[in-house]
Amino acid sequence: AWSEDEKLLVPSPHYAYQEAAIIGDDLGMMHAFQLDSGNELWGFMPRYMLESAVAQYQNGVDNMGQPEEIDDHLYGVAATLNHGWVWDDEAENWRHLASMGSGRGGKDFIVFDFSHMSPTHPDGPIEILWSTKDPALTDDYGPLLGETWARPALTYHIPPDDQLSSYPDACFVMGSGYPDQPAPWPKQGRVLLQVDALTGEIRDEATIPAVDPDEVYE
Repeated sequence: AWSEDEKLLVPSPHYAYQEAAIIGDDLGMMHAFQLDSGNELWGFMPRYMLESAVAQYQNGVDNMGQPEEIDDHLYGVAATLNHGWVWDDEAENWRHLASMGSGRGGKDFIVFDFSHMSPTHPDGPIEILWSTKDPALTDDYGPLLGETWARPALTYHIPPDDQLSSYPDACFVMGSGYPDQPAPWPKQGRVLLQVDALTGEIRDEATIPAVDPDEVYE
């Protein structure tokens, strides 16, 4: 986490913790631009976004860009990031976590630690804490997630001892997105999830009743 004592000397003295604007592109690449200079700190492509990048590469240089028809649009990172601070009992420090879905670009969530975004940090600028594609999580999330448009909300559970000195327990609350039509699993896109912010373990879920398609209006 951020500390006035944690300075890096290369290329010139600066803090390991950096403020940045985070954006995604249609290829599926995430970019971090330093807030006060606009310089790119890092770029990262989740493995589950490679399919989108390959599809656009196959269009060739002459056809680079998006097709005119919106239904033929190729989506990469198409969701909004949410972030906040989480206490890590094991590491005994605060972590600056960021979570995002894929929007129209996919059916996954990913959680980062942005506590030391300097590219010269010895541990690298980011840590990936978990994603819904992790082997330990994919069986739990797979039948539930549609297109992950929902923006995860970071919330906290106060320990029962009610002491101001106690660290809050953090979790993300997230929707399971838009289901396929027809939905391949009964609960796909109809579940509200409460998950451990640091591990992604599903703690609780609430299933929304199915809606008759003839009764849905946009």
